[in-house]
Amino acid sequence: MPFRYIPSRQRLINLDSNIPNADYDIYTDGSRIVNETGFAVRIHKDETNIQKHLFKLNTFNSVFQSELAAIEFAANWAVKEKVKVNVHTDSPSLISAINSANTRSEFVNKLKPNIFKAKNVGGISWVKAQVGIPGNEMADQQAKLAITSSEELFIPAPYSYLKYLLKNYIVKKNVTNIGIAVIQPQELG
Repeated sequence: MPFRYIPSRQRLINLDSNIPNADYDIYTDGSRIVNETGFAVRIHKDETNIQKHLFKLNTFNSVFQSELAAIEFAANWAVKEKVKVNVHTDSPSLISAINSANTRSEFVNKLKPNIFKAKNVGGISWVKAQVGIPGNEMADQQAKLAITSSEELFIPAPYSYLKYLLKNYIVKKNVTNIGIAVIQPQELG
C-alpha cells in the first residue's frame, strides 16, 4: 500500500514499550535457515506459555517479513481477544520501521493499520537476543522449528527479492546476447 493511502494518524505509530497491567506477554521471533523462513508467536500469562503459533513462509520471504508478520499476528490476537498485551521482539529495526512515519516498505505500510488497531491494547519492546529470557529463547527455537513443521502462511515476495530476480534475468539475457555476438563472427569466417 503506497504511503499516501495510509491515514495520517496511522503513519506514525508510537507504541509504548510496555503497558502497565498487561494481561499477557507475547514473545515473537522470525528465522531463516538456508532457504526456509518461518516465525513463532508465544503467548504467556504469568510467565507460563499458554499458546504458541508457528508459521512457515515461502522461500522468498525475508526474516524481516517473518518478524513483522509475527508482530501483526500478536496485534490481531490482542484485538480479537480484547486483552492488553506487551509484545517482545529481538528486532530493533522492526520497532523502528513500525514507529517510522516515512517507511518505504510496502509490507510495513500494509500492516500498519492492523498494528494501529492494537495501539491502545498493547506495547512493544525490544529484548536482547540469546541472553536467557525464557520466552524469547523459546520463541527463537520455535521459529526455527516453524521452518520445517508448521502451518504455511503466504506473504507476498519482498521488493528486494523481485529486484534479485530481475537482476539475474538481465545478467543471463546479457550473457546470452554477448555469447551470440561472439559466436556469430566465428561462424561467418
